[in-house]
Amino acid sequence: NFVLCRLPNSGPTGPEVAKALFVRHQILVKHCAGKAMPDAAQYLRIASRTESENDMVVTALRRCLEA
Repeated sequence: NFVLCRLPNSGPTGPEVAKALFVRHQILVKHCAGKAMPDAAQYLRIASRTESENDMVVTALRRCLEA
């Protein structure tokens, strides 16, 4: 299972957020840049895991988007 997450147009792109999540929080997500869909670079593919791991991803993603 996974969640396809669309990032705001005014913020960082999917590749930028994916890199920040990995470098700052050691969380690996897949960006969708290069996929055959409109605005693909603004999407992340995030695997659904345990409730506590999902909470950590949400917190880290929020921090990356607020920075």
